[in-house]
Amino acid sequence: MVSLAGQVRPVNRQLVGVGFVLLVLTTTATLLAAFAEFAWVADIAVHFRAQYAAGALLAALLLFGGARPRWASVALLIMFTNAWFVAASLRLPAGPSLAPLPRTARAGGDPAPVSRYADGIRVAALNVLHRNDEYDHVINWLRTEHADVVAIEEASPAWLERLAVLDKDYPSRRMSASDGRFRTLLLSRWPLQEPIQFVAEPDGRQAEAVALIRGMHLHVVAVHAVWPLTPEYASRRNREFARFAVGARRVREPLVLIGDFNSSALSPHFQNELLADGGLRSASAGRGWQPTWPAALLLFGIQIDHALVSPQVEVLSFRRGPRVGSDHRPIIVDLALNDSRSRSLD
Repeated sequence: MVSLAGQVRPVNRQLVGVGFVLLVLTTTATLLAAFAEFAWVADIAVHFRAQYAAGALLAALLLFGGARPRWASVALLIMFTNAWFVAASLRLPAGPSLAPLPRTARAGGDPAPVSRYADGIRVAALNVLHRNDEYDHVINWLRTEHADVVAIEEASPAWLERLAVLDKDYPSRRMSASDGRFRTLLLSRWPLQEPIQFVAEPDGRQAEAVALIRGMHLHVVAVHAVWPLTPEYASRRNREFARFAVGARRVREPLVLIGDFNSSALSPHFQNELLADGGLRSASAGRGWQPTWPAALLLFGIQIDHALVSPQVEVLSFRRGPRVGSDHRPIIVDLALNDSRSRSLD
């Protein structure tokens, strides 16, 4: 007859083994992420620090349970290291704080704020995913949100054709210089003026315009940065960030850059070349964990869709929309403008 103790020991050994594997993996990934500023692979690794923290915590629990307190302490160190970086990225300056807005539930998405500001401006963005054919879901979501300005990334020819039903809702539009499935579309309920070009790229994937909203000017740049899956693409994306920063410093109007940046706030390139050098603030900073990609696996997700604003812009709220068939979740930001600066260009 096999004793209970004899059955427990193999189970404990298996759990300890899993704990050691998790410890090795999370330690390796954490060390790799430390070099994110210098190597493109490390810059990809740095986005998943929240997952490393969770994995290291699980490793610590398994190792403590298996009577390996020293190794469990190492796992806790790895957990706290990653958690510190995540917390720091969530605390990146979010701009002037306003009183909390009352909130109401919205099915499938984050709670929607009920604006108390009559002149608030709503800007939304979604990478629709060019092969996504759930057109009605996206169109219904857009009609529900009543955004003033919308940025659509991966606006393929098929999507442009389907989105034509919104022409009455959004009579003004701008298109990126890029072609095919990587076009970026900017839709507006308000008149759009041609701005001084934000970034001079003959085949760029950004679309921009100055929206004239209730007598105020808002410079909107719809962004779809390059996906950094190779050293060449990573370098190209970082150069995009640097050009965005130069453009942000040059723009006189209140400014919002919104869309798919293919980077989380944990990347030093996002923090330095874009936010710091551009004098920009993240609309989602200080508002908790907001993963937007991949939409179906948000426990393993990261936030790569952002709204970045200039000092003249106050952020009233930031939230994610529901799943609409894309691998991205939409983002919605409510803004208020410094009245004197936004009207001074008339």
